Amino acid sequence: MGSNPIVNTLEELDIHTTDTGSFDLTERGMFYAFGVRDYLEDEFKDSSKYVEWHAKVFEGNGDSADFVHDVKMRKCKPEDWKKFNTPASKDKLKFNKL
Repeated sequence: MGSNPIVNTLEELDIHTTDTGSFDLTERGMFYAFGVRDYLEDEFKDSSKYVEWHAKVFEGNGDSADFVHDVKMRKCKPEDWKKFNTPASKDKLKFNKL
């Protein structure tokens, strides 16, 4: 139990798919950090030997969608962590683990 990888996909349809409903995350200073952690060993897995990240943007009408572009992703550098707002007290441990 727990030895098989888990693959997650999050798909939101028709969210900000028009010019009037869309917004530029970079313009708003938004960015995300996330990781993959082995819950048995409590180790983060970020080796390109095991982990491959892909984020893609699609446009569609709810029934079908077409690929628009890839979202740039990379491993955080030490200076990147300084850009984050101070986490809530309840989230500091999670943030520090990342």
